[in-house]
Amino acid sequence: MQKPGSYLSEMGDLLLQFADNQEILDQATQVRGSEIIERPYLAFLGSMTPPSIKAYARAGAEIWNDGLFGRMTFSCPPRQLVLDEAWGREFVPVPTKLIEELKNWHERLIEPVVNISSEEIKGKGKRYTKTWTVEPQLKMLDMETDAYEAWKNYRSWLKKTVATFSPIHDFDATYGRLANTALGIAALAASIHGSEKIHLYHWALGQVQAEEWRKGVHRFHAQVNSYERAEDQMEKLIVEYLTQKGTEARIKDMRDDCRPIRRYTPKQVQDQVTYMEKQGVLSQSKKGKTVFYDLASKAKKSQTK
Repeated sequence: MQKPGSYLSEMGDLLLQFADNQEILDQATQVRGSEIIERPYLAFLGSMTPPSIKAYARAGAEIWNDGLFGRMTFSCPPRQLVLDEAWGREFVPVPTKLIEELKNWHERLIEPVVNISSEEIKGKGKRYTKTWTVEPQLKMLDMETDAYEAWKNYRSWLKKTVATFSPIHDFDATYGRLANTALGIAALAASIHGSEKIHLYHWALGQVQAEEWRKGVHRFHAQVNSYERAEDQMEKLIVEYLTQKGTEARIKDMRDDCRPIRRYTPKQVQDQVTYMEKQGVLSQSKKGKTVFYDLASKAKKSQTK
């Protein structure tokens, strides 16, 4: 798509149009004439490696600021963090509650039904006519005041944060859209719950997911440009330390025993360990009031013995 003269060279512009939630998309082709698409929506899930895009996504490249990457979300793991966790062989059933909630959601949304008929026109071939039997039904959601204030605060924080990156502007487009990306996740959660409003707990889910994607785009940028983020360096050091130690450890142990980890403040290490625990990389145990951490993969293996 990025190669000059490629048959996919116009795909980027088309993706930008799809992402802007236009009511109508009008595309003209030489063979079929004008084609009108109502409420166009297209979801992509793709995978790639940093080396595959390195030639087109270096720091300062156009693709960071033309809006394309700003409309994407990146799920990118830390570099050189290896977790050896094989798939289990046991059957994992889909929770009944999840099945029921998805079925109820599907029924509430009301599946549209369309009838397409054709007629032969002399000298022009067939002409197709679309008739809705059951029209698509849009549902508008309101926002609870607390959720709206949280969205507004997050939006302001993103704008202030990205301004500190100057003169680097590669993240401007992503940060400019991330609050609304979080809002989309919140709206999705509210819709699944059958709620008429986006509540604060819906927004919280959206912001947590948006923060994961924010970390992902920074990791992707770092790996494409061959540098490593401080958080990823710390995560790798903690995993390496616990692997070599072979037993659980306190935050104090990590900083006392590992000189590279000592460069970070206790709060920085605590924040990183808390994040790793939420991601399922580390597990926590307590002995009295003392908190210990270990690799979650080791804890799982010990439980299965």
